Amino acid sequence: MSLIDIKYAFRHLLRYREYSLLNILGLALGMASAILIMLWVEHEVKTDKFHTYGEDIFQVRTIFKYSDEDISIDISVTGPLAPAMKEEIPEVKHAVRLTWKDKVLFRLDDMMFYEEGHYADSTFFKVFSFPFLLGDSATALNNPNSVVISEKLSKKYFGSKNAIGKTIRIRDTKEELFTVTGVFKDIPSYSSLKFDYILPFAKYYEYNKQWIQWGNFNMMTYLQAQPNTSKNVLDEKITKTFLKHATWKIPSFCVQPFEEVYLFNKFGTSKDNPTGLILYVRIFSLVALFILFLACMNYTNLATAIATRRGREVGVKKVFGSGRRYIFRQFTLEAVTLTHISFLLSLIIIVTILPYFNKLINAHLIFDLRNLRISIIALGVPILTGLLAGAFPAIYMSSFKPIAVIRNSGNPNKGIPLLRQSLVIFQFVITIVFIISSLLIFKQIKYIQNKTLGLKEDNVIFFPQSLLLIKNREAFRTELEKQSGVLSVTYTNMSPLDVNNSTTDPAWRGKPANFIIGIPNMNVDYNFCKTFDVDIVSGRDFNPAYPSDTNAILINEKFAGIIGLDEPVGEVIRYWGRIATIIGVVKDFHIGNMHRPIEQLMIMNRPGETYLTMIRINGKMRKEAIANIEKTFRSFDESVPFEYLFVDEEYAKNYESEKYLSRLSLIFTILTIIISCLGLFGLALFTAEQRTKEIGIRKSIGARTSQVK
Repeated sequence: MSLIDIKYAFRHLLRYREYSLLNILGLALGMASAILIMLWVEHEVKTDKFHTYGEDIFQVRTIFKYSDEDISIDISVTGPLAPAMKEEIPEVKHAVRLTWKDKVLFRLDDMMFYEEGHYADSTFFKVFSFPFLLGDSATALNNPNSVVISEKLSKKYFGSKNAIGKTIRIRDTKEELFTVTGVFKDIPSYSSLKFDYILPFAKYYEYNKQWIQWGNFNMMTYLQAQPNTSKNVLDEKITKTFLKHATWKIPSFCVQPFEEVYLFNKFGTSKDNPTGLILYVRIFSLVALFILFLACMNYTNLATAIATRRGREVGVKKVFGSGRRYIFRQFTLEAVTLTHISFLLSLIIIVTILPYFNKLINAHLIFDLRNLRISIIALGVPILTGLLAGAFPAIYMSSFKPIAVIRNSGNPNKGIPLLRQSLVIFQFVITIVFIISSLLIFKQIKYIQNKTLGLKEDNVIFFPQSLLLIKNREAFRTELEKQSGVLSVTYTNMSPLDVNNSTTDPAWRGKPANFIIGIPNMNVDYNFCKTFDVDIVSGRDFNPAYPSDTNAILINEKFAGIIGLDEPVGEVIRYWGRIATIIGVVKDFHIGNMHRPIEQLMIMNRPGETYLTMIRINGKMRKEAIANIEKTFRSFDESVPFEYLFVDEEYAKNYESEKYLSRLSLIFTILTIIISCLGLFGLALFTAEQRTKEIGIRKSIGARTSQVK
């Protein structure tokens, strides 16, 4: 390959500048789209792969098998299991308990904010490799009143000062002084575990020791196994350890490699336990290839279309001694040259739109050529494109017979129109498939958004009760109900759309002795059904006029069907050493995302064990209502910030991945349409040029522009 060959390639591009421009635009859009998709794929594939001992880290899962038909697998694990595994299973090097992500109040001088994080065992940073900027990761959680914070929180509260040894007040069950013993780098976007602080599990145990029992499944558990430990061995030994200590013999356990959880989780049921994304990764990898094929088809179509113009050129070169290999190399070089120009343009497109792309799909993709994987993607795409785009035109052009071409006795375009038509049809078939797929995804999202959940979740705000509000709960409710725009107030221990507590303890008249089933349950107080507009099918709601209602429960239709009595109202349910009367049956509603079917539910009237304030507001007076609620809140407690969330918006977070994947589909569907139309426009332009004389003759004999087809 010489400098003359390169000059000739550029001369050809300039000679057919209109077609070259169309090809460059089509290939640039195709390569930019493919690289953006592969950046997303690379980001998803590398999630959780950065931990030093990643291959030996497992997440423990509980298998609840109530019957052959009723089996659930959950990430909720009993608290005492982790230390028992560490002591009794030689294959377990470290075992770490991690509480559900929660917001606690951080206070320093005049600054006070709710921050998100976890309580974790002291070995958390030994198992997970989150790099420390300050402090010793091995000992940072040894003291119960220590706290490890992110780089972001360090700057937020302490500025540029060294945060180690500084104290900050943190309020959870009560407010205490904690010492900063470590600062870790902000969690990268390719980590499924995201938090801004870690507090010692010893402090959590101090606050909640009554709940850390073998029968309560209320936290996540991870373990670091000895190298090359079999998953089956861990499954068997963990189950044996549990059965050795616990009186409840239903649960068994399994482990899933932590590096596989993000992509391959088949048992996702909530935000804390989402379904794996491997299917989407595979689909969009294919989408990237198809978009490249579309761009390459455009090049092939246009290159073969102008073959008739270059037939004599090839014939003359062959007559003067150029072999087929040289002709093949020449046309391949033209394709590679055009591909590299397109690649440079695609880089400009990527750098320009990447910030907007990240914002649209709620991601943090980085196009950094110093990253080996990204470099391979960036270099691999133009090479693959050049080969796909240039191979057929080069083979086809180099096969021309020189004498036949020069004498015009052979048709260098023989069979090519049919090929071009086939490629164009194939292009639009792919485009139509993309359009249909995007519409299906969009309709699915719309279905999820518009599906009736069995209660009214819109226009309900909620926030945690502070220590002062808990002490003045009824007075606070009374003042809230006086405010303009406030329709109803209730207290609960969780959102009714995210019920994650379950018990097998309830017993009722006629229940078979060997029948075991998990009953999801939640604590509420008066006005729950009114606030969420839950229909009462039979019986009545909780009523403060009846003192006995503190020992009453509501059940849903599904639970009533399980009990199997014609009229369950008035029946007695025994659970946790209590005897409660069923006073009403409510209409079924979803207590989790759409991956969970309608489940049985027990609603308990336990005002003293509720921690969230739920307020239904008038949607037409939203701003006024929230302002009045904040004013009332501050009149009762100025020591904490007023931060609220909407129930429906929090529920919608269950489908964040589906939403941004639908946006991805829409973006790349539009791009496939543009790329296909560019190719069709190029062929139409070429056809018009071929028929210039015909069009001129038809116009000269009186044909109007609209009649020329």
